[in-house]
Amino acid sequence: MDDFDLKHIIIGISIVLLAVAISGCSSDSSNYNGPTKTYTWQGTTFNIPSSWEVNESSSQVFLYDPQKSKTKGVIVMKIQLSNESSIMGKESFQDYVNNQIEGAKRLEWYVSHRNFTVNGMTAWEVITKPGGENTRLINVYIEPKSGQVYSISILDTPQDVEQWRQYLNLVLNSFKVQ
Repeated sequence: MDDFDLKHIIIGISIVLLAVAISGCSSDSSNYNGPTKTYTWQGTTFNIPSSWEVNESSSQVFLYDPQKSKTKGVIVMKIQLSNESSIMGKESFQDYVNNQIEGAKRLEWYVSHRNFTVNGMTAWEVITKPGGENTRLINVYIEPKSGQVYSISILDTPQDVEQWRQYLNLVLNSFKVQ
């Protein structure tokens, strides 16, 4: 190999490395970067876009952008696991998540699942298609204390659900239990 070919290879590699470095610096569309406010509900705090409105009850809170849709947004629910002793014993967080996954598989709604950590708490993301191929439901289940579960969810079409992920991530990344 002569010096001319070696220079071209080095230049080519440098261009590829520069392109990778630049693309790594681009903003992530799955993270919300606008102004936020902190919302407190049922012993939790989390951030939401400052222009959003809230409808709450004792068991759930619906977070939405009134400029876009009053029927689409992020839902946060508090779920109490069963304390009843049965043949199987008390329901654990893992049992609850497994039941959600298995139920979705039986109904042929299952898409995927993964586990991760939210502010030091175990979390599971379960993606299903409860309305068939035209819907996607992303549920994230978090267990801050034994027997207590929070579900943070978004529901939309497969094409649009990813647009809502930035808001889901905003709530998740700031979610704290007092």
